[in-house]
Amino acid sequence: MAEINLNDIMCKLIEMKNQMEQNTKQLENTINLFRNQLEGISSKLDNVEVKYRDVNKEVKDLSRNVSSLMRKDKEKNIIMYNVEQKENETVEQLETAVMSVLRNDLKADIELKEIDRIIRVGRHLPSNRPVLIKFVTFRKKIEIIRLARNLKGTNFGISQDYSYEERQLGKKLIPYMVQARSMQCRASLRGGKLLVDGELYSLEELITLEEQEPIAMGSNTGQEEADKGKPSSVLTPAKLNVSVQQHRQKVQPPVFSKHPALRWLRGHPTGEQTNKKRKTESSSV
Repeated sequence: MAEINLNDIMCKLIEMKNQMEQNTKQLENTINLFRNQLEGISSKLDNVEVKYRDVNKEVKDLSRNVSSLMRKDKEKNIIMYNVEQKENETVEQLETAVMSVLRNDLKADIELKEIDRIIRVGRHLPSNRPVLIKFVTFRKKIEIIRLARNLKGTNFGISQDYSYEERQLGKKLIPYMVQARSMQCRASLRGGKLLVDGELYSLEELITLEEQEPIAMGSNTGQEEADKGKPSSVLTPAKLNVSVQQHRQKVQPPVFSKHPALRWLRGHPTGEQTNKKRKTESSSV
């Protein structure tokens, strides 16, 4: 009986071993199958990523081309403001009103044949809608823009025909321009950048400068804040000299802070005091 039981146990163990080997083999096959599928998916993802980069590059190229075409289309245009809009206004009435402003107020020597198109633009509002004027030549457009100063004191105004992106960029640059002018700097917008005392700055550069300037002007460094509350030690002349040198190194402004045109970015009374001091010195000479 004992021998029979032992044989049965051995058979069972062999059967279990075979079953485990079979299950292990099936598991390995399944793992290999998943591995192959993952490798295939990974390869497809790599191809998709490459195609995405190619498509993204094409989209950027197309976007640049469209922007270039839009600028080309608008380069002969100007926008005129506050031209009286009559009820049921006709093209002839609008042309007459615009030519009157150009000749009588702007003091321009121009004929109607030098203008390709005159139309109202913008949403229909109770107020006078702006007028888009497209000239036949770019030269004539520049001539008209240079006469814009003659409209000073009138209700009329003219500007370049900017694209939507350029208008949005201009809105973000205007606060910087106003701040620069308040510090007696010569500032104007030019080509999507801010011109300050002969130096051009992009919006990204201005934001970077604005973020970094307060660090250079801090009256208390991080180390000074950490030293507060600590017991004071005996201060010798040597220690004082080292402390002053360390402080100067910590609060030394970056190179761009030395540019006089950028003091308006600091938003700090030091800039105004420096400006007043320079004015006093120049007037006393």
